[in-house]
Order: sequence, then structure tokens, then C-alpha cells
Amino acid sequence: MKRTPVLAVLAPVLLMLAPVAMTADLTRADVDKMLAECNDMREEKLAPIRKEKTDNCIASKEMEPERCRDYYRTYGAVRHVGGMPRPGMFSDLPVCQRAYQAERTYKHGIQVDTDR
Repeated sequence: MKRTPVLAVLAPVLLMLAPVAMTADLTRADVDKMLAECNDMREEKLAPIRKEKTDNCIASKEMEPERCRDYYRTYGAVRHVGGMPRPGMFSDLPVCQRAYQAERTYKHGIQVDTDR
């Protein structure tokens, strides 16, 4: 009879528990730093899109230039549909998903399913 090494059996279990262990000692400052990194990454990706849309708006003269700048200033941010907030563009970045998970863990003290 062939025996499976103990490490081969325990490794998947340890990997599943790793996020719980890593988030167990979270501080508010840790969560805030993670959220700031997420926002920085999102803004980095959104900036060229906002600029392109603003430039196109100004070039097409569909609105006054200042109105175009104001209109696209928050493009891609969290929006409200039917009174409910919807995630902004690039909220699905891994750095953001980790930050949101850390915030839920910090607030609730438990690991929360992120597949919803």
C-alpha cells in the first residue's frame, strides 16, 4: 500500500487557513493602507480613461470645456443605481479584493466569503 506524505495532505489545509492567520492581527491602519493602495491603483488606471473622455468631449464641443471636465472628473467611481451603491471601475483588481476582504475581516472579526 502506497502512503501519502503528511505534508502533501496538510499543505492544502494550511494554505486555506493562511488568509485567516494573516488577517487575524489586522489593525485599522493596516486596512486603511490596503484601501489606499487599492484607490491609488484604481486612480492610476482611471486617469487616462477620464482624460480621453474629457478630451473627446471638449473636441466634440458637446458641452463647454469646464462642464466636460466636471462631468468626467468622477468617471469610474462608485455609483448609485436605484439607491444602492455599485462598485466603481477596477474594483475587481486583486489589490482591491484583498483590501475589501481585510476591511470585512476587521469589521466583523471573521473571514467573509468574497465570491458573492
